[in-house]
Amino acid sequence: MTSRLPKLSAFIKKHSTVLKFAMSSFTCYAVEYALYSIFVTVPVLWGGRVHVKLSNVGARVIGSAMNFSINRKLVFGSDGGRMSKLIEYFSLVAAVLAGGTFILGLLVEKCHFNRYFTKIAVDTTFFVVNWLVQRFVIFKED
Repeated sequence: MTSRLPKLSAFIKKHSTVLKFAMSSFTCYAVEYALYSIFVTVPVLWGGRVHVKLSNVGARVIGSAMNFSINRKLVFGSDGGRMSKLIEYFSLVAAVLAGGTFILGLLVEKCHFNRYFTKIAVDTTFFVVNWLVQRFVIFKED
């Protein structure tokens, strides 16, 4: 058992950035998903229409602001060029949001897939793209 601890420690050290990114993403996604669930449920309770796309956009804006702050400081340890990084980050968010919202709307509204499970599936597909762009473009080591 003790022989595994140095291996685990080495693994964590080697992959600490991606592990922190995953934890940050998961935390922010939990907030975003909770908001999305509230946003698509509340209008129904009031007799209104479900707005999947609008709910997705509103939740993503809030989750993304939280994610940028965490990733910039705690995950990638970036201090410089805050405004330029913010612009790059929200350009990525806009691209992911547009693609994700389009696919989510198509699958939920046209194919009648479950709006909750479909959001998880769609957003999971964009996780790797997000990691790569943030790691090697937005918060790259100078």
